[in-house]
Amino acid sequence: MAGIKIKIHPLFYPVLILSLIYKQFFLFLIYVITALLHEFGHLYVAEKNGYSGEKIILSGYGANLVLDDKGLKTVDQIKIALAGPFFNLIIALFFIAFWWILPDTYPFTESIVTASLSFALINLLPVYPLDGGRVLQSLLTLLIGDKSKKVVKILGIIFTVLLSALFILSLFNTPNYTLLIFTAFLVVDLIFTKNQSRLVKIKFMLSSGMLRGGFVKRIAVDSSVTVKRLISLLSTDNFNEVEVYKGESLIKRLNPFEVGCLIENSDIYFTLEKAIATLKNGEK
Repeated sequence: MAGIKIKIHPLFYPVLILSLIYKQFFLFLIYVITALLHEFGHLYVAEKNGYSGEKIILSGYGANLVLDDKGLKTVDQIKIALAGPFFNLIIALFFIAFWWILPDTYPFTESIVTASLSFALINLLPVYPLDGGRVLQSLLTLLIGDKSKKVVKILGIIFTVLLSALFILSLFNTPNYTLLIFTAFLVVDLIFTKNQSRLVKIKFMLSSGMLRGGFVKRIAVDSSVTVKRLISLLSTDNFNEVEVYKGESLIKRLNPFEVGCLIENSDIYFTLEKAIATLKNGEK
């Protein structure tokens, strides 16, 4: 997570200006932080699955990390998608529990709880590109394959049209600019998803900084262990040496460079035995 970049979307600035005009900057700041924590929840689980993000797009109504989950199994896609809302729920429950201990903190933390619950519940809606929509897409992929992408995008468009209609109706009474901003966020996300940030496989290659000195982490694993499981055991800050055993016999000792090559060139669901064999075939 240390190398993640945060980029500002153009929609961020008009919402910031509106928050200053209506003296709601503190509330705006809470929502921005909540959105970032939501995305870091996605990143944490993504890294546990062998992937990391390049950047987070901070927009007017939250933040966005487009999940390039090609090659990930459905269960892992769902885990990553649900991690953001789950993280928001944990934050909300923490402060709610804190009120029992220090009730006087309620006026200062109510906005944090409201923002966290809002992000969790809104993102669980089964509408693409929200997290609930990604979960729906993952499940539909099992039934109808790649057609699931078109289905969830059509649902996203329908939902966006409904939100637009609600905003227009609000103009006849009290304009709801929150609906307008959220609708704009969905429209931009639907159109420009492919141009935003993505998940990439975590890299464990040697860097010039590491070569100036560092610690060595040595790991012993069975050949039946998957590359995905191996990634969760490695350190991104140190050298990694891996000894792969089959039963009681050592079949391969991987130096830090070989560990990096194996991870970069293997499917994360391969067993180490298969990954090593694939790597050897690629070197011939």
